[in-house]
Amino acid sequence: MKFRIYSFLIFLIIIQIITNDQTKCEEDYQKILNMSDPQSFEILFFATGRNLPIDPGDYDMCNSLENTHQCVFQFIIEALGTEMQLEWGLCLPKSCNNEFAPFALDLYLNEFFPFGKRDPSTTVTNCADELTKKITAGTVITSIVSLLFILFVIVASFRFYFVQLHDKKILKNQLNIQSDFHHDQIDSQNLSENSSWIQSDNVDNDDNFSLSEKKVKKQSRFSKYLWKFLYCYTFQTNFRKLIQKSPIENTKFLNGIRVISMFWIIFGHSIFFELYPGFNNDLTLFSPKGPPKKWPFQILNGGELGVDTFFFLSGFLISFLSIPKVQSKKLNIGIFYFHRIWRLMPSLAFVILIYMNISPFFGNGPFFWQYTEVIKETCSKYWYSSLLFFNNFYPSDNSKECIPWVWYLANDVQFHVITPIFLYLFSWKKIFGLISVFSMICLGCGMNFWLTHKYNINFYLFDDSMPDYMKYIYVRPYTRILPYIVGVGCAMLLIWATERKRKANDFDEKMNLINTRVTQTKSKTKSLIFAHLLFVVFFAILLIVVFLPYNNYKDEGKKWNINANAAYIGLSKLFWGIGMAGIVVIFIKYSNVFSLIKKFLSWDLWTPLARLTYNAYLMHPIIMYLANLSSRILFNYNAVPIFYATTTNVILAYVFSFIIFLLVERPFMNFEKILCAKFIGSG
Repeated sequence: MKFRIYSFLIFLIIIQIITNDQTKCEEDYQKILNMSDPQSFEILFFATGRNLPIDPGDYDMCNSLENTHQCVFQFIIEALGTEMQLEWGLCLPKSCNNEFAPFALDLYLNEFFPFGKRDPSTTVTNCADELTKKITAGTVITSIVSLLFILFVIVASFRFYFVQLHDKKILKNQLNIQSDFHHDQIDSQNLSENSSWIQSDNVDNDDNFSLSEKKVKKQSRFSKYLWKFLYCYTFQTNFRKLIQKSPIENTKFLNGIRVISMFWIIFGHSIFFELYPGFNNDLTLFSPKGPPKKWPFQILNGGELGVDTFFFLSGFLISFLSIPKVQSKKLNIGIFYFHRIWRLMPSLAFVILIYMNISPFFGNGPFFWQYTEVIKETCSKYWYSSLLFFNNFYPSDNSKECIPWVWYLANDVQFHVITPIFLYLFSWKKIFGLISVFSMICLGCGMNFWLTHKYNINFYLFDDSMPDYMKYIYVRPYTRILPYIVGVGCAMLLIWATERKRKANDFDEKMNLINTRVTQTKSKTKSLIFAHLLFVVFFAILLIVVFLPYNNYKDEGKKWNINANAAYIGLSKLFWGIGMAGIVVIFIKYSNVFSLIKKFLSWDLWTPLARLTYNAYLMHPIIMYLANLSSRILFNYNAVPIFYATTTNVILAYVFSFIIFLLVERPFMNFEKILCAKFIGSG
C-alpha cells in the first residue's frame, strides 16, 4: 500500500515539473508578446518567420539575445478549407525547448494567424541550442586517426628531405673522383633514382635503396619496417605520383572525359542539393516559362549520365586490361578482387568517419538540424552497409542510407565481382563472351521496362513517382549495369578486332600481298572520312539521350505515356554506353579524328585531376550539405548564383580530395604494393 502511495506521489511530482516547464514557456513568451520588454519584442518579432510557405526567420538576430533561441517548426495548418505545409522559424525564450515550443507556436498562431488551425500530429520541432554538438568516442577516434595520418606525412616528408640531402653529399664526393664527363651525365634524375627510400612503383625492391639506406639495413628489423611504412606517406613521392604524366599516350583523353564527367555531376548536385533548404522563387521556377520547361535544363537534368560515363569507363578499362591476363592465364582472381576493395575502402572509411563525427561541428543555422538528424538517424544504423558495398539493397529505402551517394560504389564493386565470368567466357570462346554480354544487356533493359510499368514511373523530376524511380531503378545494379556491360563488350570487340588485324597482316606479309603505297593512302583516306562520320553519329546519340526528355518536360511531364517512359528509361543508359564506346574506340584507333577535341581531352592538366575524381566524388555532397544547410536564407534559382555555387563546390571538392589523396588513398596504394611484393612476389 505504501509503495502505491509513493509511486503516485512521484507521478504527481513529475506531472507538476512538466506542467511548470510548460507554464514557464508560455508565461515567458506571453510576456514578450505583451511587450513587457519592447527591445526583446522587437527582436523576437523581426527574427520570427511569417512568409509562406518557408521562412526560417533571422537566426543570428534571435541568438543575439541572451535568453532566446531559434526554433524551426515543420507543420500542416488548415485554413480557409485547404491544408498548407509550412516551415517557420520562431524566436522563442530558452524555456521553450523541443517539447514545449509547440505551445508557443500556438500562441503565435492565435495572435497573428487566427484563422488557421495546426495539426499537432504533423508538427516537427527543432530548437537550435538543442542541436549542441557533443564530443563522442567516435569524434575522439576520428580526430586521433586524422592527426596520426598528418603526423605520418610530416615525419616521413622531413626524413625524406634530409636523407636526400645526405645522399647528395655522398654522391657528390663520389663524383669528384670520376671524370668530368661522367660528372656532367649525373643530374637530378639520377639522384631521384638513388633516393634512400624505395620508389613508389617498386616499394619492396632492395636495389632501389641508396647508400644511406644500406646503413638502415644494419638496424633492427622493426626500424627497417617502420621507415618502409613511413615512406608510403612521403609527400614528395606521392605528389610526384599525382602529377606524373599518363604512361599511355593514346588513352590520355580518357582523363579528360573522367574530369568533365565529374564536373557535370557536381554541377547537377549543386542545383539539386539547394532543394535543401529550398528556393525563394519557386513560383517563378515552376511558372509556364520556368527553367524546367526550357531545353538547357536538360544539361542539368542529365548529370545522372555522368555517372553512367564512369560505369562505362570502369567496365571498358577493367576488361581491356584483364583479358590479356586471362588469355595468358596470369590473372590472379584473389588479387583482382582484393585490389578493387583495397582501392576503394580506405578513403570511403575515412570519409564516413569524417562525415559522422567531425562534419557536424562545421555548420549551424535554422536548417542545420536536418543535417544532424540525418546523420543521427541513418549513420548510427546503416554505416556498415555503405562501407561493405551493399547499401544499394540495404536499407531498402535509399533515403535512409548513411551516405546515399555512394550507391555508385556498391554497384561498381558488384559489377566487378561478376566481370571475370564474361572475361573467361570470352577467352574460352569469343562468341560465348559476346553472347553473355548481349544477354546481360537484354536482362538490364528488361528489368528497366518491367519496373517502369510496375511502379508507373514518369521520367519527370518533379513527378510524384520519382521516389519510386530512385528506390527501385536508380540505385539497383540490375538496372544500372547497361553502360558497364557495354564497356565490357566494347573492350572484347576491340581486342578481337586487333587480333584479327594482326593475323591478317601476318598472312599478307607471308603471301607477299601487301598493297602498294598509293592503295594504302587511298584506303586510309576513306577510313579517315568514315571515322569522322561515325564520330558525328555517336556524338549525336549522346546529344539525343541528353535532350530527348525535353519533349516531356516542356509539358510538365504529361506528354509521355508509360510506354514512352519505359522506352527512355530502359534504353537511354544503353545508348549512352554505345555512344561513349564509339567515341572511345575512334579516338584510340585514329589519332587525327577531331584532333583538337582529342588534344583538349588529353591535356596534361586533366591527369592529376582525374586521379582525384574518386575522393572528389566522396566529398562534394558533404561540402554542399554543410554549405546549404548552414544557410540563413532560401536560395534563389538564378544562373549567376548557380555558376558561383558550382565553381566553389568544384574547387573545394578537389582541395579536400587532394588532402585525402595524401593522407589515405595514395599511402594505402603504396601499402598494397608492399603486401603484394612480400606475399605474392614482384610479378
